[in-house]
Amino acid sequence: MVLGGHGHSQAISDDDSYLINHYANNDGWYDDTSDGAVEADVTLADGSTVPLKGRAWVIVTPPDFSPHTVNLITLFDVMEEVALLHNLPWHLAAKRPAAQRSRVSFLDDVYPILKRLVEYQWLNNKSLRGHGPGKKANFLSDVLLEPRTRTVRTFEHRSFP
Repeated sequence: MVLGGHGHSQAISDDDSYLINHYANNDGWYDDTSDGAVEADVTLADGSTVPLKGRAWVIVTPPDFSPHTVNLITLFDVMEEVALLHNLPWHLAAKRPAAQRSRVSFLDDVYPILKRLVEYQWLNNKSLRGHGPGKKANFLSDVLLEPRTRTVRTFEHRSFP
């Protein structure tokens, strides 16, 4: 059983050398979000132990205070990228995406990101000013989404080793 923390984070000192300089990895900072590698040994009723092969990773995130709003970059997006970068095994129930694609699908690849941006309008006034109804960056407006051409273009896409 894994229990998450309370969402507290801070530097170990008020010294300016501990300023945040990366979105995730900052020396001299701690948090109680509860994530990391997990290794275990199983102790049987007779007292003998059975070592487990490999390890798992656990992530306990803060509560979802806005359930209808999806993060701009989802955890699935990150996991998919890591799996492709490191050639990790793919779940049997899912089709492994191509490591190198020659086409980008608007509906599958672009639209979900634009939709997530527009949904941020419900979280703060800056997003509402730019992505709200009638605004130039309302990427879900009929004017911006109407097809202007039927030409299919091929895009270069980052390839994974």
